[in-house]
Amino acid sequence: MPALLQNNPASDARISHRHRFGQGARTAIILMTVVVVGAIGCDRLPLNLPTKTIEEETAVQARLWSSGVLAKGPPPAICEVDQVRRPALGCAESQRFFSGLMKSAIPGTLRIQAKRPRNLSTDYGLIETQIKLAESQNWGSIPPFAIGPETGVITQPIQSGVIRAKSHHAILTVRPLSSSLSRWRTLPLWPLESTVLNFDLAILPEALAAGARSARVRVFAHVAGSPRTLLFEKLIKATQPAVWHPQFVSLRAYAGQPTSLIFESQPWPPAPEGFSAPLIGAPMLTYRTQTRTQPKNIILISLDTLRGDQLGASVNGRALTPNLDAFGAQGAQFAQAMTTYPSTTASHMSMMTGLYPITHNTNHPGVSVADEIPMMAEILAGRGFTTAAVTENAMLAASSGFSRGFDFYREVRDLGMSVAQGQIEKTFQSGIDWLEKHTDERFFLFLHTYQVHGPYAPPPEYDIFKGNFEGTKKGSYARRAIAQKNAYAGEVLYTDAVVGELLEKLKSLGLEENTLIIITSDHGEEFGDHGHIGHSQTPFESVMRIPLLIRAPGKIEPGRKVRSVVSLVDVLPTVLDLLDSTQGGAVFDTAVNAAPSPPFHGVSLVGLMQGKPGLSRQAVFAESRRPGHQSIVARTNTHRFITPQTQTETQQIFDLAVDATEQRNLKSTDLQAKGRLLAQRYKSLRSREMKPQAATQKTQSVDPETAAKLRALGYTDH
Repeated sequence: MPALLQNNPASDARISHRHRFGQGARTAIILMTVVVVGAIGCDRLPLNLPTKTIEEETAVQARLWSSGVLAKGPPPAICEVDQVRRPALGCAESQRFFSGLMKSAIPGTLRIQAKRPRNLSTDYGLIETQIKLAESQNWGSIPPFAIGPETGVITQPIQSGVIRAKSHHAILTVRPLSSSLSRWRTLPLWPLESTVLNFDLAILPEALAAGARSARVRVFAHVAGSPRTLLFEKLIKATQPAVWHPQFVSLRAYAGQPTSLIFESQPWPPAPEGFSAPLIGAPMLTYRTQTRTQPKNIILISLDTLRGDQLGASVNGRALTPNLDAFGAQGAQFAQAMTTYPSTTASHMSMMTGLYPITHNTNHPGVSVADEIPMMAEILAGRGFTTAAVTENAMLAASSGFSRGFDFYREVRDLGMSVAQGQIEKTFQSGIDWLEKHTDERFFLFLHTYQVHGPYAPPPEYDIFKGNFEGTKKGSYARRAIAQKNAYAGEVLYTDAVVGELLEKLKSLGLEENTLIIITSDHGEEFGDHGHIGHSQTPFESVMRIPLLIRAPGKIEPGRKVRSVVSLVDVLPTVLDLLDSTQGGAVFDTAVNAAPSPPFHGVSLVGLMQGKPGLSRQAVFAESRRPGHQSIVARTNTHRFITPQTQTETQQIFDLAVDATEQRNLKSTDLQAKGRLLAQRYKSLRSREMKPQAATQKTQSVDPETAAKLRALGYTDH
């Protein structure tokens, strides 16, 4: 039987079989409960050691860090090293223990005085400090420092250039540090001859900055009735660069034997004093087996701020999106795809959860999605996918929940957080680098770039559109809007060229015919059509309509054009439907016994793409929120209904069939009543099964780096 855990009655009582064995050549996904002995801050911590099955060239995985989807108990914390976040053994979450005013008696020096955190017990702790800058509402960071087990009251003078006032509001957080041996042990598993344990090693960079020592990591194998055997030993030197170091350990010698794995880490060499923070990132098992199942991968690309009407458009006779147009012709193109919110965080959260903002309630980076709401990466991890993401941070903050389900989550910020310029080449290259190491696995890769987002600065060879300023005054709003639109067109042209290079690279890697690829956006951009330049202030077509292109070889015939209105909330249900569907071959057939799909607001678009009747709904929805304003937007195949939720604003209704630029507000009482009815229908989603989990949804302050990037992107309210 091609499985890491074979039928063994003695082990069944100790293993959580949420995913049972499949039949024949089908794959089983097994969850294993891992008992942690001597972990920092607790005696027992439920964990899972993921398994990854490689079927010829396809990998299937199961992970604990699919929070709320696959396993009971809290997931392991996620730590960042060299811009890459991974769930890791030894990673401890920071916890706030002080918030209040601190005085600065000496200019440039802040004296921290606070009681020792209760949750720290008697071990070492890493203290990280944020202070509110005197001249603004922004926050700055203070270098981290460590406290020892003897510290009762923390008294620490800190010097920093950001300390300028006599007092500052400060927030202190703490995370435990390791001063002795930590151990994690799995329950028995049955390796095959080809089984390999792989993981990554690092020391937490913040701990290194506070004086962490080197650390030793060892892995043992233990077969019942025999002494444990050392499999692996490595010293992580504190002088090494703070990066993840990949490791691979063969379990061939234990094939067919009930084997427990024991992970150990400790500061090295042993000493009465000192600490470290070793991390064992994303440990999992792989093995190979022969099956007839073909590879099946997913790549989701979000081109932030790309308007839907840019596809197929041209400026001065120059086509803006030849590569995107060619890609769209190979699958399905949606002419009326709509976002759910005119800003990045909420719209991407709808993309990743299949839910409207009224339920996920994650509209800015200062809010974290409720744990009970599963993310796309968590669901796909539960179905056996290796998961990776490369983003350009800020509005897709990992702290909002976007990193959940990913065992590789990189935030590209090489230019610094105060620079808003997109880095599409760097971002896509990072994605390619990851792909080249995982082409033999079943993967889900998410790529996100701000390249089309303002402020616009296309490379000179693409900054070729100068526009027509005739009839406009120098320095006027109209001239500024034209100049911005010209620069935007250059960014679109450049982005299309880089997308074309990415698609060619996928072809050269042999991924073209076995990979589901979706290209979309989170919102568009307005250039003065309704009195704004940007997107967060407007709920009209120029911002709410987005591109949506789906290519699924063997499932969707080329050249499909869908004119029905669809939404970003439909992306996740469509992906899962393509995985589950068995018609037309097994290219996108999912592993058996995968976790059931949660309820969605969105629907599968597979039927529409295959030209089948059946999908019928009155409208798709969106919200528009800003200080003093909130509207519910309903979009049908022909009309847009903007229904304000305040008494001071007027309802707006547009017939897009005859008023594409939405300049004539319809005053029909019947249409107004329909708009109010649709808005009420949207609000009713709040009271249904999928409702905001206020008890578990976390609100947090935005960290200083993210705040700097948000300001650079033009989001001045965060």
